[in-house]
Amino acid sequence: MAIRDDNCEIKIIKTNIPKRCICPDCGTEQPFRKDHEHWKKAKDLNLNRPTILTVQRISAKCLNPSCKRRSFVLQRPEINRKQIFD
Repeated sequence: MAIRDDNCEIKIIKTNIPKRCICPDCGTEQPFRKDHEHWKKAKDLNLNRPTILTVQRISAKCLNPSCKRRSFVLQRPEINRKQIFD
């Protein structure tokens, strides 16, 4: 979905929820269990018109009891961490 403003274009990007996920710390493949979600804004390099992406960030719970990380954010390959700002 895209919304046009006078100065820039705003795009809303929703995250696809997987059935299974892998914890980045312990490497356990497990069924997806949602912890929480939030929305972040990201800059998109567009030479024709400035674009701001509103990206849905979903955190999954790690179901491995011995893992130190309780939750982790599902990664989006098309969004770089350095693009995201508050």
